[in-house]
Amino acid sequence: SPSPPPPLPGLASSSHSSYDGYYYSYEANTFGVFSSGCVPGCDNAWLDDGECDETCNVQACGFDGADCFDGECYEQQDGSDYRGAVNETASGIPCQFWSHQWPQTHVYTHPNFPLSGLGGHNHCRNPNEEIRPWCFTTSNDVVWDYCDVELPSN
Repeated sequence: SPSPPPPLPGLASSSHSSYDGYYYSYEANTFGVFSSGCVPGCDNAWLDDGECDETCNVQACGFDGADCFDGECYEQQDGSDYRGAVNETASGIPCQFWSHQWPQTHVYTHPNFPLSGLGGHNHCRNPNEEIRPWCFTTSNDVVWDYCDVELPSN
């Protein structure tokens, strides 16, 4: 069997540790409470909690309930309320997942912008009052770019 992962930084090197109130069991190669959800790594409490969790954004978890996709309709001219599924820039470059820090590192995460629809997906959003939805790209040459989304519904 594979060896257990190393302990998280700041934790004792024992096989059982507590981190922010969550229990990890390295012997069972699970993440404690996280293993009891709809798929390993997605706790049921994360469904419909307002954040699109990448691990829960799968069919078995109902694509994280209403957290990850809310249709192409939006009303604000700047697209700040856009929650659609466009996931490439206007020039066709695939968008980076908002929950990832590679290839672009950034501060646009759900904890920093909790009402902006960011999280475990790569759909275009406008968390910072730009002129329209945008995304970080997966390109090493282009950090971010605007996206072409439908016009607002109002």
